[in-house]
Amino acid sequence: MDDYAGVSSEFTSVNQYLYHNFDLDETHRELSEMWINISITEMLHMEILAKTIRLLGGNPVYRGSTSSCGAYWNGGFVCYGNSICNRLKLDLHLEHVAINNYYKDISLIEDPYIKAILNRIILDEKLHVSLFEKAIEKYCK
Repeated sequence: MDDYAGVSSEFTSVNQYLYHNFDLDETHRELSEMWINISITEMLHMEILAKTIRLLGGNPVYRGSTSSCGAYWNGGFVCYGNSICNRLKLDLHLEHVAINNYYKDISLIEDPYIKAILNRIILDEKLHVSLFEKAIEKYCK
């Protein structure tokens, strides 16, 4: 499942946002807290998806499907960026891709419970979009 550990996945989001936090100097405490908190939410999404994969009889290994041709997840999936503004824009893009992927999945899935799970995750992703947009307004003008 690409949403779990593909190129534009929850696993990629966690690692990308944590890296952006780790490579930040101490003067940007507000950004640091934002990236950490969003990473925690993405970890919760991973847990939800992993449990769902297991309930469906799958094994939640760290690999994608179509986005990575079935390859295992690797650090090359992370967009590291080269400045705060660039990183925020990369993160915003990743959230938009995630939302679009979840909507695509919902259109293909018949199970109403899985659809409900994905719709709930989308709500969080939309909040992340809002947070990144506000940060871009503040730090990229």
